[in-house]
This record gives sequence, structure tokens and C-alpha cells, in this order.
Amino acid sequence: MTPVPFLRRKVLVCLSVFLCCFLPGAAQEQYVGTVQSPKGIGVFYESGSAEQVSHLSFTLDFDGILGGHTRRPGFRIGFQKHFFVPVYRLADGTDLDFFYGPGLVAGAVRDGGDFQGPMAALRGIAGLRFVFPERPFALGFAFSADLGVHMQRVAGQNSNILRLYRGGLRRVWLPEIHLSYRF
Repeated sequence: MTPVPFLRRKVLVCLSVFLCCFLPGAAQEQYVGTVQSPKGIGVFYESGSAEQVSHLSFTLDFDGILGGHTRRPGFRIGFQKHFFVPVYRLADGTDLDFFYGPGLVAGAVRDGGDFQGPMAALRGIAGLRFVFPERPFALGFAFSADLGVHMQRVAGQNSNILRLYRGGLRRVWLPEIHLSYRF
């Protein structure tokens, strides 16, 4: 057996598992949107019910970009579970929901240094979301924290060290704006 058909089969199995696990059923809400923050920008896909959604995201990391230290952003891929608690309903029917949830994130980022290395972290998020019933949009404001590890190059040596991902805790106070379109 040659490696190419084996690799194709492996990719096909992974794609099938992804489609079965993450694509919504007919009764589920679906959202596609963007996230903007001084931390970075990205896109996401959400699928679920009014009480909880699965959130899959791809984000460009701006650590070192806004300060002018580098021109190449890092990236993060994440999966989260968002749970919603209704807070208030406005007179026009707009719902205000509090949301929170855990997740996982991985990628290649700079953690305050020049070296872009791999990272993996547990993520926590909390925020507020406005859902407009007459329009297919939702607007959210959130804060998130990442607790994980980051591999950094040791200056002057040809070796790497695994450290706490400080950027995930240092930038907790920076808000995120989530703008999503509901299908």
C-alpha cells in the first residue's frame, strides 16, 4: 500500500468525523461571524440551541503587531462550548443573554518575544450577547482568558523551553466584539 491512498483515507475519515460532530441538525441555530479585539481578529462558526452552542474559531493573534515589533501575526484555532442565560428582554423583543463557557485553543503565537512558537491552552470566556429577533444578527461583548503553555526559543542557544503562556492571562482585560449572522 502506498502512503498516498492511506493518507487520503485518513483525511476522509477525519473529515467525516468532523462533519458528523460539528454540523448542525435541522432544529439547531447556526451562526457565522467575526471577532474583533486588540488581541486579534478572526472568524467563527456556531451551532446549537438557544441554551448552548458549539463555537469553532480561527483567529489571527496580534501580539507584537500593534506595538510594531513584527509584521507577521500568529494564529489560534479554538473550540468552545457557550452556555446562555437569559438576562433581559427589551420592549422590541431583543434578547440580552449572558454567556460563559470552557474551551480549548492551540496555535502558533508570540508570547511577548520574537519567536513564534506553538501553544496550547484551556480557555474560559464570559460576556453578553444581544439577539435581534426581527433581524438575523447577534452582537456580543466578551472577555476571555487562556491558561496554557507556549514553546519559546532560548536566546543564544539552539534549544527551546516550555513556559506558561503569559499572553493568555496578561490580555484578559482586552474586550472582544462578536458580530454574527444567524441562519
